[in-house]
Amino acid sequence: MSGPLEQSRDLPKCNGRKLQWDVLGTSQRVRERPPLGPSVRVMSQSEWAAQTARTFLENEIPVRWAHTKRVAAQARLLTPILGTDADLLEAAAWLHDIGYSPDLAVTGFHPLDGARYLP
Repeated sequence: MSGPLEQSRDLPKCNGRKLQWDVLGTSQRVRERPPLGPSVRVMSQSEWAAQTARTFLENEIPVRWAHTKRVAAQARLLTPILGTDADLLEAAAWLHDIGYSPDLAVTGFHPLDGARYLP
């Protein structure tokens, strides 16, 4: 007997898309992802965080953006001590004030507003 999870392994193609079974056994159409080629480089957490912070702070709040860049630079100095965790700390430094952005501010409490945005 096959349930919804077993059915999702052999997905039939339908007009360039696949049918994907959800937990209740109903099908949903999803777009196929192209395969990653050799030239595709995965972005590090800190690179993604820096781009995100730049998007929300650089033009809207330049003083906060300058502060964020200094905090990230200080976090980067800890790389020799932290080793593999250094990238995560630097990402946190980049993102620590994005809740000040007018695009993200909802509650007025910047730590909460920034956290609500993050995946």
